[in-house]
Amino acid sequence: MNRNRELADTVVPALMDHTTKGAASCIQLRGEYVFVAEGKGGFRAYDAASVANKGYGQRVITAPFSPLGHDTHVASKNATCMALPTNQPINPEKNQGDLMRITNMEQPFHPIYNYAFITDSEEGLIAVNVNTLADGEPRNNFFERAVTWNENGVLNGASHITLGGHYAYITTPKGLVFVDINNPLKPRHITTLPLQDARATAVQFRYLFATTAKGLEVIDITHPEKPEHTGAVVPMADAQRFIWHAPMRMWLRKKKAW
Repeated sequence: MNRNRELADTVVPALMDHTTKGAASCIQLRGEYVFVAEGKGGFRAYDAASVANKGYGQRVITAPFSPLGHDTHVASKNATCMALPTNQPINPEKNQGDLMRITNMEQPFHPIYNYAFITDSEEGLIAVNVNTLADGEPRNNFFERAVTWNENGVLNGASHITLGGHYAYITTPKGLVFVDINNPLKPRHITTLPLQDARATAVQFRYLFATTAKGLEVIDITHPEKPEHTGAVVPMADAQRFIWHAPMRMWLRKKKAW
């Protein structure tokens, strides 16, 4: 078999893209929507239901119907990142009543599952209720801010957010800010752990991994109210973002590599 010929004859998948209003710094797919923090363009959810449908010329769109019934954009000064508590297509409003509590013996959703959380380098933390995309009603798909929080400017310069349980871990120029969002509408600042040029984080079990000017640093978050630096540092010249590939495996994105 001529392997080189085989590869040459392989059809390369088409690239599907969509212009954003600013730098798309964080994205997350959930169900039929892609949620994006796009810098000066704020926060937006794009409809990606037809991304694999070759019958569609434009497979990622801002809305599947008229703007009169659909506006999933929230303006902000400089949205730097966003995070959802889960990437599963959930509908918390259906998880109510005796059928759920008594018959199915299901626990209620924690309030954080109603929201997307966005970091803005100028405005701090923004929470947006995204349940409207799961209610099956195409005429009410409008996003609005539920809360904007930046107590005493603690999130000035916020650049990245990771969620773990009901805690948000947010990078800022001063270090890693720990925020309790057990009540999403009333965030609470726990502490700020000094890190040199904190850039991004990822959580795995009891540990939080942070990329900084030093490389990869490991934080013990067994007790999120009292985080401790383990002292573990993997030196890297320019570590940036994480890509989780499998349990206990991690790739790091280098700024100049991709």
